[in-house]
Amino acid sequence: MVTFWFFLFVTTAALHNTFGQNPCPAFPPGGRCGRSCSSNLSCQLPQRCICNIQCGKNCNFPPVRKCLAPDIEFGFATYASLTVGSSANYYCRDDYQLRGSTTRICQIDLSWSGDDPLCIQTAEICYEQPPALTNGRYVYVASAGKPVGSDVVAGEVDWSVGDRMEYRCNNGYFLNDTTNPVWTCTETGDWMGKPLSCIPCVKVPPDSVCGRRRCSGQRDCLRNEVCSCSSRQCGGRFCIQPYCTRPENIENGYITGHVHNFPSDVITYSCHEGYRLDNADATRTCLTNGQWSLPDLKCIKRGDDPTDCPTLPGIVNGYILYENQNAQSVGSVAIYICFNAYVLTGTSSRTCLPGGKWSGEEPHCSADFCYQNPPDLTNGRYVFVSSVDTSNTELALTDVDWKVGDRMEYRCNQGFYLNDTSNPIWTCTKSGTWTGKSLSCIACIQVRPGTECGRRRCSGQGDCFSHEVCSCSSRQCGGRFCIQPYCTKPNSLANGYITGSATGRVGDTITYFCYNGYRLNTRSSTRSCLRYGTWSGEEPFCIERGDNPVRCPILRNVKAASLTYSDGQLEGSEATYRCNSVSRLVGAGTRTCLATGVWSGAEPKCVPIILFCTSPPYLVHGRYQASPGTGGASIRGYRVGQVIQYTCDVGFEINTVESRKTCLEDGTWSGPTLTCSRKAITRCPIPTLILNGVVSTNGVNPGSAQYSCNPGYELYGNRLRECLTDGTWSGEKPTCVQNVGFCNNPPSILNGWYKLVYKDTDQSNAKPDTSDADLTRYGVGQMVEYGCRSGFQLNFAETKKTCLRDGSWSGSSLQCVPVVSTPAVCPMPRPPRNGYIALCKSCPVTNFPGITVGDVLTYECAIGYTLVGRRTRVCVTRTRRWSYLDPLCQFGKLS
Repeated sequence: MVTFWFFLFVTTAALHNTFGQNPCPAFPPGGRCGRSCSSNLSCQLPQRCICNIQCGKNCNFPPVRKCLAPDIEFGFATYASLTVGSSANYYCRDDYQLRGSTTRICQIDLSWSGDDPLCIQTAEICYEQPPALTNGRYVYVASAGKPVGSDVVAGEVDWSVGDRMEYRCNNGYFLNDTTNPVWTCTETGDWMGKPLSCIPCVKVPPDSVCGRRRCSGQRDCLRNEVCSCSSRQCGGRFCIQPYCTRPENIENGYITGHVHNFPSDVITYSCHEGYRLDNADATRTCLTNGQWSLPDLKCIKRGDDPTDCPTLPGIVNGYILYENQNAQSVGSVAIYICFNAYVLTGTSSRTCLPGGKWSGEEPHCSADFCYQNPPDLTNGRYVFVSSVDTSNTELALTDVDWKVGDRMEYRCNQGFYLNDTSNPIWTCTKSGTWTGKSLSCIACIQVRPGTECGRRRCSGQGDCFSHEVCSCSSRQCGGRFCIQPYCTKPNSLANGYITGSATGRVGDTITYFCYNGYRLNTRSSTRSCLRYGTWSGEEPFCIERGDNPVRCPILRNVKAASLTYSDGQLEGSEATYRCNSVSRLVGAGTRTCLATGVWSGAEPKCVPIILFCTSPPYLVHGRYQASPGTGGASIRGYRVGQVIQYTCDVGFEINTVESRKTCLEDGTWSGPTLTCSRKAITRCPIPTLILNGVVSTNGVNPGSAQYSCNPGYELYGNRLRECLTDGTWSGEKPTCVQNVGFCNNPPSILNGWYKLVYKDTDQSNAKPDTSDADLTRYGVGQMVEYGCRSGFQLNFAETKKTCLRDGSWSGSSLQCVPVVSTPAVCPMPRPPRNGYIALCKSCPVTNFPGITVGDVLTYECAIGYTLVGRRTRVCVTRTRRWSYLDPLCQFGKLS
């Protein structure tokens, strides 16, 4: 609307100028005449003074705005009108089909709504094959001259419009959606249907049945079951408890964790010394589809050093290229390259060494020149301070070659001073940029004519009183003084006048006014004397309103409000609304007369000020009370802002998460309508039986289940499980394990032995190089200890196994592996800060980073520091670590 009236205003002004030169021709045929006029002021809105071909200058309605006539290739469009709000309908020829919207609306910006529709020629065949289905195929369902149900060979079929084919999965897979697996060849030559995929059947244990019961979807099965086809090819879909095949052993490593092969079981892969996994993630989980997460992991040889090099940080003004694909592996080479105009300082390549360190030091990309000028200083300049070519010379902003090391100093023009004189020098650095403090030139303070330069010299505002400013003087006295600011008398206003206090003191305010027929060029008509001796804002001036000033219509009065205008109904005038003492304003309180002849914004309104809300809504099967800290209700009700809390009776629950309401300013309560509905009775499924045990419940809808085992078996897990509110049983299903009461011989170990360390009779005199082969049965709780021959060591730190109740031995499988022929060493410790290692018995100087076991270190502190901790440390044989913690050197003497 604003754009429309602005168009009329410009058009009218142009017509007015035209009328002054060439009057409109009179009485041509056609048209309807209005009353004659000389300007828009002679007409009543929305009519304007325009040139009608038949009647000359007369009051008439502006021409109607229209959209362009719609058009579509290979079709046509129908419409009743082209005015704003009218609609157009699109149609295609007989052998074409419409793509897009059939109807479009003429919008206010004279454009048609939506995107242009298209007429697409219809096809007789589909030129492309249907989408391929991984692990599946498609067969004919309906087609002329083709056998229904036969498999289709891709590339040997011509598809006619109307052909239908059905997707089917290969053996061992099933469709993700069987509601409509048919795709159709459409008239547009495209295939249409649901996106489908083939899901692998769930694996089941080799000795299990196909499934408990048939199913059509997941809702027919329990939470620990999956509705799927079976790997045993039973036909159809069943409720199956998923099963993952046992993972294969990993070469040069071992697997730990749960390997029962059921969903959520997690296994962890570890590698022997000198090897590492080929994947960052060392765990695999049995998924609900019977598959292990992640592919099979492998242990690969680390090389001479078990760690890779860290990622190199980026280089400023350059970049890094790696020769090898594995950028951090041992032997990888990193090449440093600088951007154009920068030179590399240092080595251009670094190699990843054994031990996880990069060779050499990090290079730098430096420049010989600063290719840009120093930052400009408003009301200032800069001069050379030190340079290869010149010094202490004022510079132009062009034709200067800045070399690295050049230093220049900023200086202000006459009548200005620097905001910081401590270090006004900037330097051209090796990075090709300038560095220095951010500076600015501040205008000197105006002083009254006839006054002295200043009372006293100063270096900062701290040297002056609160009503003074530390600045240079407009009288050019030299240096900075404590000056009382003064604003010069403002210039007179042409075609207007100035009112207010203009004594020149800080805080004085003046107001600008224009004579009739003129107006200010800005909305702000006031200026104030600031503490730095300048007037705020820009100096305004008066401009002519013109022979045909823009006027806005008189605004209607708002109930319970007063309305005032700053300049009547003329352009730029502001209308201000004020509500009475018992009402508050809703909407903008000020509106401005725009150049288009309309008022900005929307009309506000005054609404009564409400202090209280009526009684809160009644809640069936519930109640409410005031929230803590908000106070209760008074005789007149609840005050605005008070909060109440709703609760339901026993056996009922509220329908929303938010159960609080707040008294609003309009006297209503916040939030939606609340209701209390009866709680649903939670039912859990009948608990499943356990092998070699029984489960007992309390009634038809059990709330608890108690488990027990048959004689000769012992319960492992939760004996009592409760029915939870979400319809599931607490805890995990227990198992009954046979209480054998004894164990057979422990697992034998190659290149090693075991001995009994605890049984009914004392066997403490057993020889460590022989096994207790005379026993064939071991009691529950008895323990054996494993050891290895000389030159071998166990693969685990845990060397003992215990006989369990189910007749098995605890712990992992033990092996005696050859001892790697590496010297037993301790890592070289760092000396303490402000101290040093004074003595190291037989410590090697060149064989870093290890020191052999048994070596002793002695620590000393520098003069003025005291040692805190042990003075000597020993390389321990068993742990290959230094005894005690690292000592410290503390300043002074300990009290």
